[in-house]
Amino acid sequence: MKALNESKIIERFGYSTFDKGKEYYNENRVLSAFINGDLLEGVVVGTNVYRTSVLLSDLSNKCSCPLGGDCKHVVALLLFYLKNSDEVIDIPKLKDKLREKSKEELIDIIIKALGGEEILPLIEQKEKNIKIRSILRIFERGEVDERTVENISNIIRNFKNNISKEDLLMLLEKITLDCENFGCFYDDYGDYYYNESIFKAIGEALVEKDLTSEDIEKLKEILDRDQYELSEPLIDVLANKAEGDEKFFKLIQKILPPTYRADIVIKNKMYDEAKKMLEKETLDPSLRVELLKLIDPREAIRVAEENKEYTLIIQYYIEMKDYDKAKAYINKAIEENLRTEVFYILSKYKNFILQDRELSNKIVRYLLDIGDILSPLKFYGNIDDDLKDLYAEKILESGYEFYIAAFLDVICQRKPEKVKEFLLKSVETMIDRGSREYDYVALMLTNAKKCMSKKDFNELLDEIEIKHYKKRKLIEKLSVLRD
Repeated sequence: MKALNESKIIERFGYSTFDKGKEYYNENRVLSAFINGDLLEGVVVGTNVYRTSVLLSDLSNKCSCPLGGDCKHVVALLLFYLKNSDEVIDIPKLKDKLREKSKEELIDIIIKALGGEEILPLIEQKEKNIKIRSILRIFERGEVDERTVENISNIIRNFKNNISKEDLLMLLEKITLDCENFGCFYDDYGDYYYNESIFKAIGEALVEKDLTSEDIEKLKEILDRDQYELSEPLIDVLANKAEGDEKFFKLIQKILPPTYRADIVIKNKMYDEAKKMLEKETLDPSLRVELLKLIDPREAIRVAEENKEYTLIIQYYIEMKDYDKAKAYINKAIEENLRTEVFYILSKYKNFILQDRELSNKIVRYLLDIGDILSPLKFYGNIDDDLKDLYAEKILESGYEFYIAAFLDVICQRKPEKVKEFLLKSVETMIDRGSREYDYVALMLTNAKKCMSKKDFNELLDEIEIKHYKKRKLIEKLSVLRD
């Protein structure tokens, strides 16, 4: 194998690619490099994060970038091999070091690596410090898509022990405050944000650092200016750490939103902290009630009653096993027509309500009175027969535009004489929406067979086919339904 030098690289790749690759090398874009005999492999940060490999004997190469090889990423890796040989991980030597380890030591290395620790320091290889500026340049160029963000997030996770807290805060500041330069992690086509992975990765790296009050002040300054609320996943990570670490909680509590702080205070029964929050902060009624439940339950009930926060009162009485009082407040929310509160109660305490037939009846009557025919399905199995009949009538009157299989079940059980009328109306609505709905038409009719005689069902199909005889795709789907 001929000795490698810059002249050989220029001869193989040309001046233009060499100059670009040298710029990448100088910007510390080579994150890691491995040598195994003649094969050099590495990870290089470009527009994305690329895996690159090259045979030193003839410089044949591959890269995961769009060019596939013969690119600046390969050049950067070769220059790193030439100029930073002490940082290139020698695979055979690495294997030798592993062979020197005992079985217990190897198991310990694997467990620690699975837990997120860097594996190379564990087997006495030199640590590689990650230069965050190579990542910053990606954001500065504005070429940031979801895949790029995922790759950068993985780099942060894999090298978190080698990234300083100062660099983490620098990256956080850049992607939070300058996000408009690269679209603020928003996918216009899919209409969603893809910021979670990188903010979570930064948070996971930060909580393992020795953070000081000055670091928290810097973090607070960044979070206070986060106008797009991108940093919520990071705050989640900090809060999870604080929940089980009182010292860490006291360090970071100033940057946690009131809801996060209150949740930690309540879960850990921090009575003094609860009193401080109640005395010194302006809190919304629901949060105030939650904190009061910890130190003064009677006052909590009074404040909740005053603000009509009945869900909180219900929860309190269920926890105290005073179920009659809990039911009384469910009734109160219904009687006072607090719709938002009622729907929240239904979503949270459905199983509790289902244990009481009278309460289930009252809930369903209320829902039907306000024109909601979908929600009663949750309680249908635990209501009186006369109310089931009323519910079936409301379904028939509603003209609901979308097929709900459970509606058909209700009609079949309570109003079998109306099944054909219900089906014709529903089928016409679906057919009018076009051929994409024909599968749903066939499904609906298949379900209807269980509560119709063979004669009535075939007559129903005849009626639909006569009216829509020109719709061949529909006729094909209906023909297979006949007995």
